[in-house]
Amino acid sequence: MKYFLLLSFIFIIAITKITAQVDLPQAIIVPTGSLGQVSEIRKKILEKTLESSLDDYFAIVPKDLFEEAQEKAFEELDYEECTEEQCIVLIKEMLQVENSFQLVLMAEGDDTYISINWNDLDRKRVQEEICEKCDTKKLRESISLLVNTLVINEQNKLNQILTNQNSSDELINQEVETRKGEKDELNKNSMLREYRALSFNSSNENYEKFIKKYQNSDFAKDQIIELQSRINKPAKKNIFTRRKEYESILIDNKKIHGCSWFCDDPLKLPKFQGNFHIVKYKRIQVSASDYPWTSTGIVVDDNSKYRIKMFGNGEARSCKSCKNNRNPLGRIRYRLGDSESRFNPRFVNGKSTILNLNNNGELQITYKDWGKWPPPKKNYQDNSGEMLIDIFMYEKQRENEFFNFLKELKKLNIEDENMIKVNL
Repeated sequence: MKYFLLLSFIFIIAITKITAQVDLPQAIIVPTGSLGQVSEIRKKILEKTLESSLDDYFAIVPKDLFEEAQEKAFEELDYEECTEEQCIVLIKEMLQVENSFQLVLMAEGDDTYISINWNDLDRKRVQEEICEKCDTKKLRESISLLVNTLVINEQNKLNQILTNQNSSDELINQEVETRKGEKDELNKNSMLREYRALSFNSSNENYEKFIKKYQNSDFAKDQIIELQSRINKPAKKNIFTRRKEYESILIDNKKIHGCSWFCDDPLKLPKFQGNFHIVKYKRIQVSASDYPWTSTGIVVDDNSKYRIKMFGNGEARSCKSCKNNRNPLGRIRYRLGDSESRFNPRFVNGKSTILNLNNNGELQITYKDWGKWPPPKKNYQDNSGEMLIDIFMYEKQRENEFFNFLKELKKLNIEDENMIKVNL
């Protein structure tokens, strides 16, 4: 019975704390900055102390969510833009959080300088102290005291403002107007933050929620007009989805498709970057003796949306006694789905771009050895040779981002016979 009562008491306290945190403002804790002899263990202990002290006043964003947003911020910002301050601003926009805290430690001899920095949308606050001959325990006590002082001072300032409001009717009216202006400005800042966050979570559903929330707000008119124009248009995938899709391409291209023995090496694919675009990619080995179609695994679901680019090399003979075909890629044909229509991709110097796709379905390719369709199987039985073809599918509207990917791909495979033909 004693243990049951103890567990019940702990459970009630936990539930009470969780319920209380629902209405607390959210905050992120930026990794601790340090200078001098400060061990990693001490930094982690003190950072936990900061988190524990802030937990009474703020709902702290979990560390794994912060780190994921931090990684995306590094990918989104160019090298010149990626200062710590700008990255933190972008992270707060992604997580839709107003408050950030950072602990700074500087050690010299037996003394440690402690600073706690608090940034929100309006201003920066700093509370600092020099702790002389302090061990970790005393440093923890100092941090807890600094947090309480920092937050309580802010609360006292707000209370003082409220007290001064009661001094006269005139002051009350003035303060009400000031507060109204501040509230409007705060609402506008909040609206802009939510609007920017839509670039990472774009969908018609999120657009409609934003429009409904701010439909009566004059300061959101321009943003609402823009979102209304986007509704029912294909939403741009957020960076998290794009990374996941790119990782599936990496996994799917660890070997050459259509090759079983003595295969060439697959291309080395670059790590994902925020300015990349690629929908599908395959390196295919096409045998001149394969009858008649070779599957690529690349499926076109909207032929008006995509383009296909190919790079190839190889040799082929159409009979045992024949010489090598001088232009085997000139005999490559493709079709989409089960269509009876066959098309020539028109390789020139080992390169081909299919600007307009005529159908939906899986892309299939073959080596042409017929005068009349369908060809008899015996036409292919004495053929020999293979061609190695790299096939890329990308969206027409994002060609520049595809070229960013292709440039990095060439850098990693500079001696590859197909990649030598990439000229951007």
